[in-house]
Amino acid sequence: MANQMSDKLFWLAYCDLIKKQVGVDLGAKSAIFYCTRTQRGPPAGDSIAAEYTNTGLFDLGDNLLQADNLFYVPSAQNSYIRSLLTYLNFVDLGGIKGDDQLGALKSTAEALDATQVKMNTELDKALATYLKMKSAGVTEIANFGDWYPQEAQAFKNAKDAFDAAASDNQKAILAAGQNKIDDALSSQKVKPNLTMACTNLTPANAAEILNAYNKGEKIPAPAGIYWRPDYHCPNYASTVKSWQNLVGSTVKRQEFTLNLDSGKSVKETSFGQTTGSAGVSFDYGPWISFGAGGSANKTEDSLKTDDESQNISITVSFDDMRAVTISPGEWNIGDPKSRYPKLKEGAPPGVKTLVLPSQLILVSKLGYKVKFGAKLASTFDSKVTETKSADGYVRILGIPIKIGGDVKRSTESTTHVGTWDNSAGEFTVEPTNDGGFASVVAIVGEKVQTT
Repeated sequence: MANQMSDKLFWLAYCDLIKKQVGVDLGAKSAIFYCTRTQRGPPAGDSIAAEYTNTGLFDLGDNLLQADNLFYVPSAQNSYIRSLLTYLNFVDLGGIKGDDQLGALKSTAEALDATQVKMNTELDKALATYLKMKSAGVTEIANFGDWYPQEAQAFKNAKDAFDAAASDNQKAILAAGQNKIDDALSSQKVKPNLTMACTNLTPANAAEILNAYNKGEKIPAPAGIYWRPDYHCPNYASTVKSWQNLVGSTVKRQEFTLNLDSGKSVKETSFGQTTGSAGVSFDYGPWISFGAGGSANKTEDSLKTDDESQNISITVSFDDMRAVTISPGEWNIGDPKSRYPKLKEGAPPGVKTLVLPSQLILVSKLGYKVKFGAKLASTFDSKVTETKSADGYVRILGIPIKIGGDVKRSTESTTHVGTWDNSAGEFTVEPTNDGGFASVVAIVGEKVQTT
């Protein structure tokens, strides 16, 4: 449910605008999902190492989408490939009789899940250490797969434990497909169509790469290589390359103005989600919120706008908007229902319908102009002053915005800058050159029925 009615209506108006402008054709098995914490597209181009682009594409393509939710929140621990593993743990292999066998199967599944969590935690720690040592010149080992066996004993032990648990867990499934998923998740070497080479890509070095690219300067080489499950996105590089080449130039922008009435005519069922009934409402977060300094992933304070919502207008502007296809590597289970026709009794709803990300919705230089009525403008003015003094940010419809920032450069947690005109009651939001050239605002997903 919405925290306030204005949240629901402004989100619906915005989501409907994106869907219509990008022109995606939603079939019976597809749906479009919107990001409440918009992700920035990774840099790509002829002189930009593929490892940088691959890292960003993995983060985008592996998002966990839920068939009954209009929104998703990017998370390193919740992902599509891991949802496949969860699903496989609930597959009924048949021929299982007696509580002892059922208990043993449950035990091995729980052991696999626990060792996977431990391995992921130790992998993050080991990667951080490796990349730090590589950047400092402490190690000359070119890739993580060669480095960790000698230098990251905790990760090696966790990986060995995961491999052992996987070998014990549902061997019939392992033989038929789970082994490829495990391989894609844990392998630290190149395996065509299973893994792809990645590297460290923080917002700071992504900005450095893009600035060097735009100036025609030498781009820093990746500071260490590791492997992630493979995703293919063949048109991404050509799309964002054309946008990167336009940074700093003047392009005729498209503009659309939304108000509260814009959302009233939008049907929640028009986005393709699976809902229990036609009257079910999604959980809508705030359309506008404020965050303290530091990470843009912390809890944010919303602005109460219901009383003055009729006096708010939002002008959305952008240079271009496109949908690009993304698909998983050979580790994916193409038709789970045919391969594994039965789930165990009591399997949770989340494993009965999986959602495979199939298209990224990219927007070039997305911006806003929000006009407030006099009463709400006074409240917003106070919040802006408070937020700016705390080195915080504003988030509008998923976009993180630094108040009074430099349009030439993003920050670790923001991709846009905002200017507040108190006398006019207008908040103008512009994309930064290095962080706002490509924003991923939504993902189209294919609903995969497993029962």
